[in-house]
Amino acid sequence: MHKLEFIQPGLFTSLQDQGRIIGRNWGIPEGGAMDRLSARRANLILNNPPDLPVLEITGIGPTLFCHAEGQLALAGAPIPIFKNKKKLAEPRLINFQAGDLLKFGSIKDGFRTYISIKNGFQNKTLFGSVSPVAGLGPAMRFEKGDLLFFEPTAPLPVTNARLKTSLILRDNTIKTIPGPEFDLLSPEQQTILKNTNFIISSIATRMAYPLLPKIEILKHSLSLLTSPVVPGVVQLTPAGQLIVLMRDAQTTGGYPRVLVVTEAGINQLAQMRGGQEIIFT
Repeated sequence: MHKLEFIQPGLFTSLQDQGRIIGRNWGIPEGGAMDRLSARRANLILNNPPDLPVLEITGIGPTLFCHAEGQLALAGAPIPIFKNKKKLAEPRLINFQAGDLLKFGSIKDGFRTYISIKNGFQNKTLFGSVSPVAGLGPAMRFEKGDLLFFEPTAPLPVTNARLKTSLILRDNTIKTIPGPEFDLLSPEQQTILKNTNFIISSIATRMAYPLLPKIEILKHSLSLLTSPVVPGVVQLTPAGQLIVLMRDAQTTGGYPRVLVVTEAGINQLAQMRGGQEIIFT
């Protein structure tokens, strides 16, 4: 088994696939790549099955030491890449040799980049997915000195692919459908949901994106039994704050589920960061 070594881990670098479909009855989150479309694209460049594990880079990329040769493919947000301190001009397919040092810079346009390798990166699965779970199995993100394993391939895949791999949506409109408790809101509250520009909180994580501001008219005293939730559910707290559940969200919750973000909308939100403005439609 060949390996890459993390000299620097980056802001939040993790191994992800398309998520798990079992384990919810034990409270295990779905997990998987935040922007699943970009993760699939990264795999398809190398003719991998679309659900193989990929490296998810968030915000600031890692520095990797290559212990063997291989080839990487990238999709999602554009990111500057340096091989042995030389900036690569076309960093969508990267050949590397043993001894090379790959440094991934800061993402300016978008927020997450996905890196695939032929046959996928190797790791143990937990409830059918490599996606880490807090408190169970491997750490949530890579640390300095961690190793990333992959199978040797020869010959290397084609190196002249020219694919549109980065589709960062400029529109800040997020598509939704009404949630199970949408009709419990007054017409005025429903209108507020559709006509307010919300700001993603700086404490947004893979679990959830809290939105600002808290709105007086959205305050409520609805009492609900704990109910199932999935990524994309928009919860409304009694204080009038909206919370968009993301890939690592819990499996149940007690706040009203007023909206549900579409799958395309979740991918879109995954490429946005704290401080950016969104509006629901």
